[in-house]
Amino acid sequence: MAHFARIDSNKRVQEVIVIRNEDAPDEATGKAFISSIGLEGEWLQCSYNTRKGVHQLGGTPFRGNYPGHGWRYDEELDAFIEDLHKEDQVFNAKTYSWENAENTAEPTA
Repeated sequence: MAHFARIDSNKRVQEVIVIRNEDAPDEATGKAFISSIGLEGEWLQCSYNTRKGVHQLGGTPFRGNYPGHGWRYDEELDAFIEDLHKEDQVFNAKTYSWENAENTAEPTA
């Protein structure tokens, strides 16, 4: 199945839908299908199996993460990012996620 997220003008995910692979062999065709069934807005394909920059089934990761409602789409990274984080967390661009600052410190020799 193909998954698509509708984002608003602030690049926030409003909903995620599932359509048949036959209706979305690629992102452009999927967007055209979504429009043809009367769903408006900006839709971006996402991967149900991608988490923290890794495809859980060994495939190619796509857009950083499978998004949830309220997540942000970062155009520069071409990734979905959860914006819920604590003040002491830092963003890890390799995993497209927020981590505790002490987990990202370089080890000392």
